[in-house]
Amino acid sequence: MVCVLLVVVTKGVLWGAGLLFLGLPLIQLLASVVALVVILTRDMGPINREAAMAAIGRITLRTIVGTLIGLVAMSPVLLLISW
Repeated sequence: MVCVLLVVVTKGVLWGAGLLFLGLPLIQLLASVVALVVILTRDMGPINREAAMAAIGRITLRTIVGTLIGLVAMSPVLLLISW
């Protein structure tokens, strides 16, 4: 009984951690979109706008790459949980 309860609790914690780690990159991507809208609607020079958009692009690219690396790293754990 205790072993079954421990497995259920462990699976719940791992699924919660997985959702958290997938949710955080989604929040970062949403923040990048909001920042892009702010940059496009503000009155600034073309050089400043270009630099700001380049910075957002780098941040967004790193977010996507980090998410993919995290998914690859977590996939064995998710497969074990779904067993």
